[in-house]
Amino acid sequence: MADLIHVRRTCRLCDSPDLVCSVKLAEVPIVSPNVGTENDPSGQRLTRIVAPLDNYLCQKCGLNQL
Repeated sequence: MADLIHVRRTCRLCDSPDLVCSVKLAEVPIVSPNVGTENDPSGQRLTRIVAPLDNYLCQKCGLNQL
C-alpha cells in the first residue's frame, strides 16, 4: 500500500531540492472503491489510506505546488 503515495522532494519545474512547506494541510483519504476500503457496522465503506496535501514553495524558481 505504501507504493500508492510518493512524496516528491524536488521542484516539479526546476528540479531543485530547495522546497519549503508553506502551508501544512490535513491528510485526505484516497477516494477509490478499490483502494484501502472496508465496511463499517452500518455497511458504509471507510477509507483507510490517506495522502498528504501540503503546499510547498520552491525557493529557487518560486513555484507553488502540492
